[in-house]
Parts: sequence; structure tokens; C-alpha cells
Amino acid sequence: MELFNSLLKDHLSKWALVWFGFLFWGSIFSAFLIMFFQNISHSYLYVLGYFLGIIFGIFSKINKWSWIN
Repeated sequence: MELFNSLLKDHLSKWALVWFGFLFWGSIFSAFLIMFFQNISHSYLYVLGYFLGIIFGIFSKINKWSWIN
């Protein structure tokens, strides 16, 4: 169990911005897309929104952006 906790902590410390982009920004992008493109299937818009969120998270990790100081 200690090994798992160590691996999880290490993973989250390295990939926190990507997960933040995926979960937080992905949900915001999805809501924005659904609000403005109501005639398209919602499942496609959810996938597109979360895809944009993870791309934004990866981009922020590469550029070393941080929302938490």
C-alpha cells in the first residue's frame, strides 16, 4: 500500500496540470460548446470539450504554466 501511495503522489505531482486541464477546463469547454452549438449531438461536444481540456493541460505542462503558486 505504501508503494501505491508513493506512486500516486509522484504521478500527481508530475501530471497535476494535465489532470486539472482535463477535468476543470474540459468541463468548462464542454458546457461552452453545448451552450453555443445546440443542434449537434451532446456526446460529441462532451468529447470535444474534454479533448480540448486535456490538450490545454498538456500545453500548460509543456510551458510550465501554473495556476497554483
